[in-house]
Amino acid sequence: MVSVVDVLIESLGDETAASQMSFIQDCLQSGQVGAIATVFKIEGASDITVGSRMMLKSDGTVINHVANIFIAQKIEIDTHQALRKKQTCVQSYTLPQGRVDVLIEVIHPLVPLLVFGSGYDTIPVVHLAKHLGWHVTVIDDRPGYLRGDRFPQVDQILWCELNDSHSYKHLLTPQTVAVVMTHRYLSDLAFLKTLIPSQVRYLGVLGPKRRMQKLWDDLSEENIITTSAQEQRIYNPVGLDIAAETPQEIALSIVAEIQAVIGGGRGSFLRDRPGSIHSLLEQPCLTLAL
Repeated sequence: MVSVVDVLIESLGDETAASQMSFIQDCLQSGQVGAIATVFKIEGASDITVGSRMMLKSDGTVINHVANIFIAQKIEIDTHQALRKKQTCVQSYTLPQGRVDVLIEVIHPLVPLLVFGSGYDTIPVVHLAKHLGWHVTVIDDRPGYLRGDRFPQVDQILWCELNDSHSYKHLLTPQTVAVVMTHRYLSDLAFLKTLIPSQVRYLGVLGPKRRMQKLWDDLSEENIITTSAQEQRIYNPVGLDIAAETPQEIALSIVAEIQAVIGGGRGSFLRDRPGSIHSLLEQPCLTLAL
């Protein structure tokens, strides 16, 4: 089987390419998912140019540079669908005078990771997360541990009173992933009171199941009762089963589990997965801006 890769090379001085870069930057800074539909191949059609784009934000904002109204309407429908599914795809459109191929790329904002706890084993978690390009915030109630020399890579360090969530509650969005690893029971309990009812899409709690059961008992006494949807987002013991023992191995286990959850993977061996290991694109394509 022969694979064909279509490569679109553009100059950053081009107006549409510059508009694309600005759009991506805006998505990343605002934490908003977006989608960019780019015409990368044309056969016969005369009123559409290669590099024409439509950009769509999750709030409904549409920026259109596709001149053909009929194709633009089709692209907008498919871009909305890709945005809902958060899945990149390739679409082909047939016209009486030819065919147009379009790559619809979903732009994901940086993964916002909140790490509750600033002990020694937090450092490798932060290190791995930053290597993945995530936006990392470390939160603790111990100011002596929250030092820049301990966490030079983090994007934000937050000190908070143990039972005061005002400094971080606004960060608990549906895109947020969080790990509680303070190694102090009362600290874990205080943070979980805020985290469990929140909208975070992943919540990992370090520690054995028997410790977590005691936390559940104490939380229920404070009327913190989880819904089934909330329970599905909670992972304890945190991490994938990779026989991790050292802080570095445990960090790898935690970060790998978060990636599996947000990416829709199962955390299993690739050799046991049927079919291709890459399922996002039926036809491989690459867009380059130079």
